[in-house]
Amino acid sequence: MKKLLTIFLLGISIIAFSQEENDRLNDKEIKVFEKLVEDSNDAGMQYNLGVMYYKGYKGFPVDIKKSIYWLEKSAKNGKSRAQFDLGTLYYDGLVMPIDMKKAMFWIKKSAEQGEERAKQILEQEKLAKTYFKNKSLKSVREKALKGDADVQFELAMFYTRADEGSISYYWMKESGENGNLSAQLLLGMAMLKAENYKKSAYWIKKAKEQGDEDAKKLWKEYELWKYEE
Repeated sequence: MKKLLTIFLLGISIIAFSQEENDRLNDKEIKVFEKLVEDSNDAGMQYNLGVMYYKGYKGFPVDIKKSIYWLEKSAKNGKSRAQFDLGTLYYDGLVMPIDMKKAMFWIKKSAEQGEERAKQILEQEKLAKTYFKNKSLKSVREKALKGDADVQFELAMFYTRADEGSISYYWMKESGENGNLSAQLLLGMAMLKAENYKKSAYWIKKAKEQGDEDAKKLWKEYELWKYEE
């Protein structure tokens, strides 16, 4: 009963502090709040606290170490969302070193509980090993993030096959900006099909300047110089 009361009071406190965007906890209140979460050992509350420390929400300081601590507690207590978030933090390596062993462990745990995004990552990893000849999707993304235009293009094509249009478009643009001729030409042709002549001119010109004959023909056929900025 005492545990249930603690969880109930904690839930009420979360609701109360979320009513107004400007409500912020002071240091003393944060300590009390954290103690309540500790005593409750409730996976949902642990997850909320982890998110608060990650985002710096409601007066909480951004503290990645504490965020990971609470997310891990929640994940171990079976919270699928915590398992997924923890796994992706290890997977992305944006705020902490990449650790694929831990990443896959928690992402698989989350997928086993039905988390669709976790299932999607596992499926993409499986497809990537075939597409990239046994290389992990993560290792390919790391090269792409370093500005390798050819790898960025291959990554864009992979995401096209994986039916991830927005991600594919992002990497195709990155590849084009970094000088990949195929990316520039494909983007230019896609913009022509969409009748976005200004963007088409931008990409076709880049390809034309690299000496591509198809780009030269498109530039002339569609009179794309009229749409240059």
